[in-house]
Amino acid sequence: MEIIHTRNRAVVWGVLLSALVVGVVLTLGQVPLAVSQPVAIQAKAIKGPIPMDGANPSWENVPGVVVPLSGQTLKSQIRFQYLWK
Repeated sequence: MEIIHTRNRAVVWGVLLSALVVGVVLTLGQVPLAVSQPVAIQAKAIKGPIPMDGANPSWENVPGVVVPLSGQTLKSQIRFQYLWK
């Protein structure tokens, strides 16, 4: 990855102003940056025990349910080390 250095203040202010404008437009337009799914999964009540075997013929009459999932970002813990000289 290459780091770009500039001494031109107009470029720096232009990039910062552009980021600010994009943030304001997204905020005013109420555009969510992260979309979460509802946490409730609809289920129907049945009489008797629920068959736990997936090969049970009673599962043939049950319609499928799509459950949208989203990834979770995992980061390792940062350990700060202070070096005293």
